Amino acid sequence: MKKTELLKKTRQELMEIAREKGLAGRSKMKKEELVSSLSSLLKDKPPAKKKQEKARVAPRKKEKAAAAPTPAGKAETWQEKVEDTKFYLGAEEKGFVTEEELPVGYGDNKVVLMVRDPHWAYVYWEINSRKIAEAKRKLSSAFDESRLILRIYDITGIDFDGGNAHSFFDIEIPNVLGNWYVPLGRPNRTFCIDIGYKETGGGLLVLSRSNQVTSPRDTFSEVLDEEWMSTEDEYQRIYARPGALGAAGTSAELVEIVKKRIERGTSSGGVRELKPKETPRKH
Repeated sequence: MKKTELLKKTRQELMEIAREKGLAGRSKMKKEELVSSLSSLLKDKPPAKKKQEKARVAPRKKEKAAAAPTPAGKAETWQEKVEDTKFYLGAEEKGFVTEEELPVGYGDNKVVLMVRDPHWAYVYWEINSRKIAEAKRKLSSAFDESRLILRIYDITGIDFDGGNAHSFFDIEIPNVLGNWYVPLGRPNRTFCIDIGYKETGGGLLVLSRSNQVTSPRDTFSEVLDEEWMSTEDEYQRIYARPGALGAAGTSAELVEIVKKRIERGTSSGGVRELKPKETPRKH
C-alpha cells in the first residue's frame, strides 16, 4: 500500500492496519507517524512467490511455527491492546445514512408548537404531498389564489372546537415544510395553531392542527402561603399596641399566639418541638 493511500485514511483505520501488522508503539503515534511507520513496514514486506516457483520447491517437514516478533522486536503491551479496542468499530454496516444524506422531509402531516418564553413560541411543520393534492381537489380553482398560513388561536380556559377561540392572528408562510419563532405576546395564556390554505373570502381549509401549549407568566405569583401570614387580629395584639410586650395580660396572649404558630410548624414537620428553658431557683 502506497503512502498516498495511507494518508487518505483516518487515524482509526490506520490503527486497525497497525494492529493487524503488529506495529509496536502505535498507541503513542500521531497520524503522520503511523503513516510513515506503516509505509516503511509495508514497503519492506517481501513479494509473494509465484505459484510456479512454489511447485518446484520440494516439500519440507512441517515444523512448529514460532511466534513472529513485532517489527521493533517487542511483544504488544497491554496499553496497545486496550488502545486497539478504543478504535474497534465492529463489523462494517452497509447502507449507513450520513449527515449529508438525511432527507429534507419525512412525509409527515403535522404542526408542532413549543413554548420558548412568556412571549415567544417555536413552531415547526410539514405537510405531505397527499394532503396538498387533497386540498387542491377541495379548493378547485380557488387553490391558486389561496395562501398558506399559520393561524394562532388563544384558547385559554375553553374546550376548543375550531371556532370558539378568544382571538386569533394569521402568519403567512412560504412553504409546506419549515419552522419559525412565533410572537405570542400574551404570558400565562393557552394557544394552539392551525396550518392551512386561506381563501380570498377569509375561509380556512385546515391541513393540520397543533398541540396546545400554555405560555409561562412573566410576573411573580400572587399566591401566598397563608399558613405563615399574620392575621390582622394577631398583628394588633402583638405589634400595634404601645407597650404591649410590657403588659402582663398581653404577654400571656403573645405566648399563646407563639405557641399556636409552633404547633402549626410541628404538625407540618417544619419545626421541631421547643421547650422553655428552666430558670434555676435561688436558695
